Amino acid sequence: KSKSDAPDAIRQLRNRVHQEHNSTLRHIYCDGAAEYRSEQLVDWLAQHKVKQTITSPYVHWLNGCVEGINGHRTQA
Repeated sequence: KSKSDAPDAIRQLRNRVHQEHNSTLRHIYCDGAAEYRSEQLVDWLAQHKVKQTITSPYVHWLNGCVEGINGHRTQA
């Protein structure tokens, strides 16, 4: 998988959360990488009422447990 797959992965996550948990994805936290700032993704998030928070660079722990785990692995 590549970074360019990120927008599709977010769309799939939204659909999966809805189908499996009958819930709505309301908020995502991500770093400021270009794949998360594309106009197409930002428009899609707004259309589906998903709030996006861009975290500060080099503070992976603000992105939640997945990034926290990634940071822990790279520091070990």
